[in-house]
Amino acid sequence: MGFVVTYGYWGYQLWLQFDNPIYPFYDGYFQLLAQRDGPATMIRFLADTWRDAILRPMAMAAPNSSVYIEIAAPDFRFALALGLGFLALISTRKASRAPGWLPTLALFALVFLSFIPWMRTTGNGRYFMPYLILIGPCALR
Repeated sequence: MGFVVTYGYWGYQLWLQFDNPIYPFYDGYFQLLAQRDGPATMIRFLADTWRDAILRPMAMAAPNSSVYIEIAAPDFRFALALGLGFLALISTRKASRAPGWLPTLALFALVFLSFIPWMRTTGNGRYFMPYLILIGPCALR
Protein backbone atom coordinates (compact mmCIF):
# COMPACT_ATOMS: atom_id res chain seq x y z
CA MET A 1 0.00 0.00 0.00
CA GLY A 2 2.86 2.35 0.85
CA PHE A 3 4.42 1.73 -2.56
CA VAL A 4 1.18 2.61 -4.33
CA VAL A 5 0.74 5.76 -2.23
CA THR A 6 4.29 7.00 -2.70
CA TYR A 7 5.03 5.84 -6.24
CA GLY A 8 1.61 5.48 -7.81
CA TYR A 9 1.21 9.00 -9.19
CA TRP A 10 4.80 9.21 -10.40
CA GLY A 11 4.55 5.80 -12.10
CA TYR A 12 1.30 6.89 -13.74
CA GLN A 13 2.94 10.05 -15.11
CA LEU A 14 5.86 8.01 -16.45
CA TRP A 15 3.39 5.67 -18.12
CA LEU A 16 1.67 8.62 -19.79
CA GLN A 17 4.93 10.16 -21.00
CA PHE A 18 7.03 7.11 -21.90
CA ASP A 19 4.61 4.13 -21.90
CA ASN A 20 6.68 2.69 -19.06
CA PRO A 21 5.84 3.14 -15.34
CA ILE A 22 9.43 2.43 -14.28
CA TYR A 23 11.19 4.39 -17.05
CA PRO A 24 14.02 4.10 -18.08
CA PHE A 25 14.27 0.53 -16.79
CA TYR A 26 13.19 -2.38 -19.00
CA ASP A 27 12.17 -0.19 -21.90
CA GLY A 28 12.41 -3.12 -24.28
CA TYR A 29 9.70 -5.03 -22.42
CA PHE A 30 7.34 -2.10 -22.19
CA GLN A 31 7.92 -1.18 -25.82
CA LEU A 32 5.91 -4.27 -26.72
CA LEU A 33 2.97 -2.83 -24.78
CA ALA A 34 3.34 0.74 -26.09
CA GLN A 35 0.39 2.39 -27.79
CA ARG A 36 2.46 5.02 -29.62
CA ASP A 37 5.65 4.80 -31.68
CA GLY A 38 7.47 3.42 -28.64
CA PRO A 39 9.18 4.85 -25.60
CA ALA A 40 12.36 6.83 -25.78
CA THR A 41 15.35 4.55 -25.43
CA MET A 42 18.12 5.69 -23.15
CA ILE A 43 21.31 4.15 -24.56
CA ARG A 44 23.93 6.77 -23.79
CA PHE A 45 25.59 4.84 -20.96
CA LEU A 46 24.87 1.29 -22.11
CA ALA A 47 27.83 -0.89 -22.97
CA ASP A 48 28.20 -1.71 -26.66
CA THR A 49 29.53 -5.24 -26.14
CA TRP A 50 29.78 -7.82 -23.36
CA ARG A 51 33.48 -7.03 -23.14
CA ASP A 52 32.68 -3.37 -22.49
CA ALA A 53 30.17 -4.37 -19.82
CA ILE A 54 32.65 -6.63 -18.05
CA LEU A 55 35.38 -3.99 -18.22
CA ARG A 56 33.06 -1.17 -17.08
CA PRO A 57 34.72 -0.92 -13.61
CA MET A 58 38.04 -0.22 -15.33
CA ALA A 59 36.43 2.26 -17.73
CA MET A 60 34.85 4.06 -14.77
CA ALA A 61 38.37 4.74 -13.47
CA ALA A 62 39.42 6.44 -16.72
CA PRO A 63 39.60 10.23 -16.25
CA ASN A 64 39.01 11.11 -19.90
CA SER A 65 35.43 10.04 -20.58
CA SER A 66 31.94 10.20 -19.12
CA VAL A 67 31.29 6.48 -19.01
CA TYR A 68 28.51 6.18 -16.45
CA ILE A 69 27.75 9.74 -15.34
CA GLU A 70 27.24 12.99 -17.22
CA ILE A 71 30.55 14.54 -16.14
CA ALA A 72 34.03 13.18 -16.74
CA ALA A 73 35.06 12.05 -13.26
CA PRO A 74 37.23 9.01 -12.59
CA ASP A 75 35.86 6.52 -10.07
CA PHE A 76 38.45 4.07 -8.78
CA ARG A 77 36.19 2.37 -6.21
CA PHE A 78 34.99 -0.48 -8.42
CA ALA A 79 38.44 -1.22 -9.83
CA LEU A 80 39.86 -1.16 -6.29
CA ALA A 81 37.05 -3.38 -4.98
CA LEU A 82 37.59 -5.89 -7.80
CA GLY A 83 41.30 -6.10 -7.03
CA LEU A 84 40.77 -6.36 -3.29
CA GLY A 85 37.98 -8.90 -3.79
CA PHE A 86 40.32 -11.01 -5.89
CA LEU A 87 42.97 -10.85 -3.15
CA ALA A 88 40.35 -11.79 -0.56
CA LEU A 89 39.34 -14.84 -2.59
CA ILE A 90 42.96 -15.94 -2.77
CA SER A 91 43.24 -15.83 1.01
CA THR A 92 39.86 -17.45 1.80
CA ARG A 93 41.30 -20.17 4.02
CA LYS A 94 42.33 -17.71 6.71
CA ALA A 95 39.58 -15.18 6.05
CA SER A 96 36.74 -17.73 6.16
CA ARG A 97 37.34 -18.13 9.90
CA ALA A 98 37.53 -14.39 10.54
CA PRO A 99 34.47 -12.81 12.19
CA GLY A 100 32.31 -10.83 9.81
CA TRP A 101 33.49 -12.63 6.66
CA LEU A 102 30.06 -13.93 5.64
CA PRO A 103 28.27 -10.53 5.77
CA THR A 104 31.14 -8.99 3.84
CA LEU A 105 30.90 -11.70 1.20
CA ALA A 106 27.13 -11.17 0.98
CA LEU A 107 27.63 -7.41 0.52
CA PHE A 108 30.21 -7.98 -2.24
CA ALA A 109 27.84 -10.43 -3.94
CA LEU A 110 24.93 -7.97 -3.72
CA VAL A 111 26.94 -5.12 -5.22
CA PHE A 112 28.51 -7.12 -8.03
CA LEU A 113 25.37 -9.09 -8.92
CA SER A 114 23.39 -5.84 -9.05
CA PHE A 115 25.88 -4.69 -11.68
CA ILE A 116 24.27 -7.05 -14.21
CA PRO A 117 20.73 -5.57 -14.28
CA TRP A 118 22.19 -2.08 -14.08
CA MET A 119 24.29 -2.69 -17.17
CA ARG A 120 21.32 -4.30 -18.95
CA THR A 121 18.94 -1.41 -18.22
CA THR A 122 20.67 1.98 -18.29
CA GLY A 123 24.31 1.97 -17.16
CA ASN A 124 23.66 5.46 -15.76
CA GLY A 125 25.27 6.10 -12.38
CA ARG A 126 22.29 7.95 -10.94
CA TYR A 127 20.23 4.74 -11.06
CA PHE A 128 23.01 2.77 -9.38
CA MET A 129 23.55 5.21 -6.51
CA PRO A 130 22.84 2.84 -3.57
CA TYR A 131 25.49 0.46 -4.86
CA LEU A 132 27.91 3.24 -5.68
CA ILE A 133 27.68 4.19 -2.02
CA LEU A 134 28.07 0.57 -0.84
CA ILE A 135 31.21 -0.04 -2.87
CA GLY A 136 33.22 2.19 -0.51
CA PRO A 137 32.55 0.04 2.57
CA CYS A 138 33.13 -3.06 0.42
CA ALA A 139 36.55 -1.82 -0.62
CA LEU A 140 37.42 -0.88 2.98
CA ARG A 141 36.31 -4.21 4.36
